[in-house]
Amino acid sequence: MKEVQLLLFFVMSISGFSQSSVELIITVHNIDSDTLILAKSHEDLRYHGLMIPVENNTQIEYSFIPDFIEEYVLVYNSEHKNGAYRPIVFFPSSSQIEFELYPSNEYDKNMIIGDDLGNRKKAYRASFGNKFMKIGNEIYGSFFSSEENSAEMNSAKIRLDSLNAAALEYHHEYFKDDISILGLNEYVEILQNAEQMKIEPAALQIYHQEIIKKEFNHPLTERANNLFTALTSLKVGEKYANIQLENAFQSSIELSDKIKPGEYTLLDLWTPWCGPCIRKSKRLKDSYSNFEDRLNVVGIVGGVNSLDDAVKAIEKHKYPWSTYIEISDKNDIWAKYNISRSGGAQFLIDDSGIIVSINPTIEELHTYLNK
Repeated sequence: MKEVQLLLFFVMSISGFSQSSVELIITVHNIDSDTLILAKSHEDLRYHGLMIPVENNTQIEYSFIPDFIEEYVLVYNSEHKNGAYRPIVFFPSSSQIEFELYPSNEYDKNMIIGDDLGNRKKAYRASFGNKFMKIGNEIYGSFFSSEENSAEMNSAKIRLDSLNAAALEYHHEYFKDDISILGLNEYVEILQNAEQMKIEPAALQIYHQEIIKKEFNHPLTERANNLFTALTSLKVGEKYANIQLENAFQSSIELSDKIKPGEYTLLDLWTPWCGPCIRKSKRLKDSYSNFEDRLNVVGIVGGVNSLDDAVKAIEKHKYPWSTYIEISDKNDIWAKYNISRSGGAQFLIDDSGIIVSINPTIEELHTYLNK
């Protein structure tokens, strides 16, 4: 019977599906007392995560049931509040995982026992680093230190494109016959950092369908598709991404219902903790009376994990347009607009559904609306 249970757990592990309880056995060192935040690795810790109180040299047992086997993190709450932390990464792929944890300044002392996928990720990262780290540092250094549009930058960009193509090929070959979710997990991380790494969308298109086609009903598949679509399609001159808009009464319509003939639509995505986002919205509010007859503003407040938080933010700022809500990334709006790691952004859309400007200034809005 035990062998059957072990086989079943192995099958669930490689498929990514899980409704088995995972026990975390945690001992922290060199910290008097703190709280660990447990969250999925892609979640924003400002409004996601379970709290696990811990005491120095005291073993804590904590059980949870993940819906899927995917990458999780543990982060010290005190370090997160200070804005400087290193996440402790693991996959809940076995029934019991043991942690010996230290503060971030002693990060290399951390030990995790019972996390096979985590160990395999470390092995892949070490192999990847041995092949690309040295040359990558040299090429990226050359690119970012060059003057804009200079011959040096153009030369470095050619080398960078070649490097990224080789790195994507290496990733693809490394995980080609791997039946776990690890290859897809690492691909999603590539997509999340593609713009920063200057990876051309064409380089991703070669592998995208092949990477995701072997996967199953797993959140990573949808995340990869959302990020890929945003990278390859969501830009000035391309079609906007249609999304669900939910109001405070929890009824919904689609953004496509708000695109009107003869009007521009400004999609304003913001979070209560994003100062630059709120400043942009306030500048728009101050000028709104000058073009409200020609501009349809659709606001969405995200970065909240409850309806009460969303309503409080809406009531605080009192914008004179409809503001919808995105609670706990329910509709993946930030991912679909390729701003997962940002507080927000604004997208100006014409009446045919084409994005004509991203983060337009008030002056640019006047220029478009006075055409």
